[in-house]
Amino acid sequence: MLPYQLSIYLEECVWNNAFSYNERLNKRLYIPALIDGNFSDVIVGDNIVFSDKDDAGDLRECVGLRNFVSTTWQDTPVIVFDNHNHAAYFWYRAWKEGYISFWTEVIHIDEHSDLWENTNDVDILNVNDWEVADFVNQKCNVWNYIVPFIRNGFIRNFYRIEGEYDMEKYEKYTGNKDSTCILNLDLDFFAPELDYIDYRYKVSYIQEKAKLADFITVATSPFFMEQKRAIQALHDIFIT
Repeated sequence: MLPYQLSIYLEECVWNNAFSYNERLNKRLYIPALIDGNFSDVIVGDNIVFSDKDDAGDLRECVGLRNFVSTTWQDTPVIVFDNHNHAAYFWYRAWKEGYISFWTEVIHIDEHSDLWENTNDVDILNVNDWEVADFVNQKCNVWNYIVPFIRNGFIRNFYRIEGEYDMEKYEKYTGNKDSTCILNLDLDFFAPELDYIDYRYKVSYIQEKAKLADFITVATSPFFMEQKRAIQALHDIFIT
C-alpha cells in the first residue's frame, strides 16, 4: 500500500500541526485519502485539516476536502488536495511513474511563494514512498515544502507567479524542450485580495500554462481560501 491510500490524522506537534498547537483544543489534523475520479469529485468534507490564528489573532479551524482526487486534464495527470505541502509527495510519485524527469521545471502560480527556509533535507534518490510522505507531513508545512526539493536537485527552474506583474513577466514562457514541467497551482490565486486581476484573465492564463505541464498539482488551501470559491475556480479552469 502506498501513502495517501487511507485517510490518517496528523497528531504530533509537527509542521502543519504545530501552528498554534498549544492554544487549540483539537490537537490533530485530518489528511484525506486519495481517490481516482474527476473534478466533480473534489468536495468539501467535514474534518479539520488546518488550524492557526489569523491576522486578527483569532483561531481558525479550517475544513478541507473529503478526498484528494487523482484525475486528468487534456491527458495530463492532475492531483487535487487541500494543504499545499502535499504537492511535494505527488511530485515524487510523478517522477517514479515517469511523468516527469528529475531536475524538472516548476511553474508556481500562488498568492504566496511557499519558499520559506526549511533546514530539513530529503535524499530523493535514496528514499521510498513512505519516507517521502513522512518528510512532507512531518518536516514540511504549507510555507516551506519547496526549498528542500530545490536544494536536492529535483527542481531545475522555479517560476514564481504571485500577481499581475509576474503574470506579465512569464506570459511568453512556453516551456523548455530539455526539461519536463510541473504546474503547481494554489487556488488562493483567486482569493478576494487578488480580485484586482481580471478573473477570466487568470483562468485563461492558468489554462495556457497547464498546456505546458507534464504534471499538475492543485491546492485548495482552506486557511487562505474559502473552499466553495476555490472549487468554483477549479471548475472554471479545468471543466468549462
